[in-house]
Amino acid sequence: MPELAFEVQGRGPGLVLVHGTGSTPAGTWGPCIAELAASHTVVLPYLPGSGNSVLPDGAELDMGEIAAQIADVATEAGLENFAIAGASLGGPIAVKVAAMFPERVSHVVSVCGFARPRTGLRLRQEIYRSVLPLGEDVVGRLLLLFGLTEEAAAQMPEEMLQGMIGQIGSAPTPGTRQQIALTLATDVEADLALVEAPALVIAGIHDNFVDPVHSREMAAGIKGARLLELDGGHGLMFEKSAEVSGAINELIRSAD
Repeated sequence: MPELAFEVQGRGPGLVLVHGTGSTPAGTWGPCIAELAASHTVVLPYLPGSGNSVLPDGAELDMGEIAAQIADVATEAGLENFAIAGASLGGPIAVKVAAMFPERVSHVVSVCGFARPRTGLRLRQEIYRSVLPLGEDVVGRLLLLFGLTEEAAAQMPEEMLQGMIGQIGSAPTPGTRQQIALTLATDVEADLALVEAPALVIAGIHDNFVDPVHSREMAAGIKGARLLELDGGHGLMFEKSAEVSGAINELIRSAD
């Protein structure tokens, strides 16, 4: 099983941040990284096919294997015990890590995550996959459509909007297709009941990509989980970074 590439920022208690489909740690977590690194050793693994993390030869991605790779990354970064937070596809991955390694995971957080893709999410992922060959402009527009709330889009100057289309459209990583396939195959519903760590589930009430009903289902399935719904979309880590980082810090402090 190949190792995952990773980066480390900050000092303090260990916190692993897992990114989403076709992205990178910075592309998913944005300003939350610096905010959380102010008080934590933040470990940033790259999923297979992102950054310098290689894809397995001729094999589909397996969530259990990825969870084991992330645990190995934490060990390599010097963390015996750690909190883990995942956004979008990173959400179910974080749950899988917590279920497989309960003795090591101190806290678990999902942001705009899901236990399994309901019909709407499945269709959006299939559309995402189908437009990948159409180029950066189409991909960028689609991801902005899914990621931005109408309010955020309306407040954005046209020049900035066009710049974001180009930036986001060029961002999908070489493993995007395989990560979409992993999203479509995800089902961690049985793992929810295995999570022993204090848990926080954060949803964007205007999320156009992963409907907040997914987060509500996750929170209902994890014993004692707190559900936090914020006024934002799938890009909560950029739209509401202080609120997301603050909620993660609060969970870790209160549970400790």
